[in-house]
Amino acid sequence: MGKEYRVSIATLTDYHLQDFIRCPYQFYVYHIEKISTQQNWRKMVQLVVNQVVSRYYKLPPVSQTTKKVMDLIDELWRVMDVRQFESKIHYYTALAKITDHLIQSLTSGKNEYPPLFLYEKFHMNIDELGTDLSLTLDVAEWSTNSFI
Repeated sequence: MGKEYRVSIATLTDYHLQDFIRCPYQFYVYHIEKISTQQNWRKMVQLVVNQVVSRYYKLPPVSQTTKKVMDLIDELWRVMDVRQFESKIHYYTALAKITDHLIQSLTSGKNEYPPLFLYEKFHMNIDELGTDLSLTLDVAEWSTNSFI
């Protein structure tokens, strides 16, 4: 009672905000107290997926094949440690599902145009607030009539 706690984070990212919105208590434990949680494997998988998608779309269209998706997953999945998962079965199930979904999503051919922005960061200095703001666009797609 009557005690004030101040929490300071040098750089507040979109992941910090997402974690805080999901659960402020988990945010505090993970980001402030730096106590590892069981859900760490999800963040590592998300990192691998983001890298696979980014590198895939940076390839020339002729090289964007199912084999290339599998090669990228094989190369980037090596950062994953089986011990981060609940069991070996969980590890291999996650790998199989990620591989299946990425192959279907990236090679379906439904994307006529490549993404306009892919994991692009935009920065702006606001002197009035004395701060720098940044915005990360995960994916911005375009067609002949619109942007998404």
